[in-house]
Amino acid sequence: MGRIYWGYSGSMSDSGRRRKFTPLEAIFSLVAALCAVLLVGMLASHMGEQRGRENAAAAYRREGVGKSIPLVCARGTPVEIADCVHKEVVALVDQSHDQQDLNVQEQLALFSLMALILSAVTTGATIWALLYVRGTLEATREAVEDTGRATSAVLEANAIARASLEGAKRTAETQLRAWMGSESTITGLMIGDDGKPWGVGFRTHWKNVGQTPALNAGGSMRLLRVPPDFDTEGPELLDPVDRNDHLSFAAPGQGIGTGPATMTIAELRDLAEGRTRFILRVWVFYNDFFSDTRHVSEVTAELFPAQLRLWELEEGKVPQIEMRMVSKYNRST
Repeated sequence: MGRIYWGYSGSMSDSGRRRKFTPLEAIFSLVAALCAVLLVGMLASHMGEQRGRENAAAAYRREGVGKSIPLVCARGTPVEIADCVHKEVVALVDQSHDQQDLNVQEQLALFSLMALILSAVTTGATIWALLYVRGTLEATREAVEDTGRATSAVLEANAIARASLEGAKRTAETQLRAWMGSESTITGLMIGDDGKPWGVGFRTHWKNVGQTPALNAGGSMRLLRVPPDFDTEGPELLDPVDRNDHLSFAAPGQGIGTGPATMTIAELRDLAEGRTRFILRVWVFYNDFFSDTRHVSEVTAELFPAQLRLWELEEGKVPQIEMRMVSKYNRST
């Protein structure tokens, strides 16, 4: 048996939900209506029959009074006849009153029964109405929940879209922004006023390998002298310092230099003989076009003498010094 659809048929949220009535609810509604019709019909029929019986009884009593009084009160003196007629009339009136009281009681009983039936029907109709309201509220609640879920899905989709857009934007900025990288570190002789070399110097060249210019670029170089047992992976190395002097503009493919950092001949001798170690720290700070973030690139290397012949310095030759990167302190942001 199929379902019967009544009432509002418009869509609610995205489900197009309509209020559905089961066959049991439909049958109950029809039975309640038929009971009300039958109740009214029975009441009208009974009242018509009762009125007819009362009229017939009244006519019969009038006719009986007319026939019985002459027969009962035919003999006696005029006073006795008058008294007899009076008694018969009073008796007939009392009988009529008793019949009327009985009829009233029967009508009251009938009305009480009808009221009971009507109360039962009303109670059933009230229960049905409450079920209908509950079903409507449930449908409304489900529609609100569907709407809430749809809204949450839309908000989640928007959040995903925004995150994707932000991700794409960051990716594009990362690909297009300026990137400063260490291109080379050169070693040269340091010549005194007397024309003789007194040590060596180091200078690092930074190059913009990005797609857009580097702004406010400035770098520094430090040569750190540490004991032989120093841990290069520890936290004791000098942190980069952002110096705001000598800021430069570096277009894509162009660069800036940092340095020099110098070592004397005595320090070179200590390095060659293992009495000390030297660590070269180089960094550059800069901005890009896409944010106010201050980026930094840094390179850290430990110096080792490959073929250090100090007498070659007097001949104007640059000694060979090996640089080994310290991975912990090499980064770009």
